[in-house]
Amino acid sequence: MSRFSLHIREEHMFEIRLAGSMDIPKILNVLEDAAKWQVRTDRLNQWDTSKFTADWLQESVDRKEIVVAHDQENVVGSIMYSERISDAWAGAKGSGLYLSKLGVLREWASKGVGEGLLRWCDIHAAKARLTAVRFDCPDSEGFINYYLRQQYLLRGRGSRGYYRYVLFEKLLEEI
Repeated sequence: MSRFSLHIREEHMFEIRLAGSMDIPKILNVLEDAAKWQVRTDRLNQWDTSKFTADWLQESVDRKEIVVAHDQENVVGSIMYSERISDAWAGAKGSGLYLSKLGVLREWASKGVGEGLLRWCDIHAAKARLTAVRFDCPDSEGFINYYLRQQYLLRGRGSRGYYRYVLFEKLLEEI
């Protein structure tokens, strides 16, 4: 499954596809925009954007582990994923797709882009016969409520240094 179109909100159409090298500058823009929004709204500084480089993203593009949402002209959102277990989920049972770095341009917020990217990952994981989709996110009421609305289950809490996080999971039989 390399691409599909979504029409989640009546007036907003976008397509989701695997990212290519030509998307890297636009993905960097999306991630920087999302990081600034997190600091502004939740006072969270979870992402060290100095580590967001073209070379870093190229590795994910080469492994086919990043997808983008785009309208006719611009990348408006992106998400990274991997079947390699993340540190926060060490010891989890079953195979999983581990998500990270969901970002949406602020002008596309509340237009279904994040929902569409998450849905793409759910479908991709199901087709790969994985047992779950998993990720961690900041322990913030806004994030928690958003992911609960997307039908993910809150599975626990943890911390790494100053970063407090919550664990979310969707079992693929629930899709």
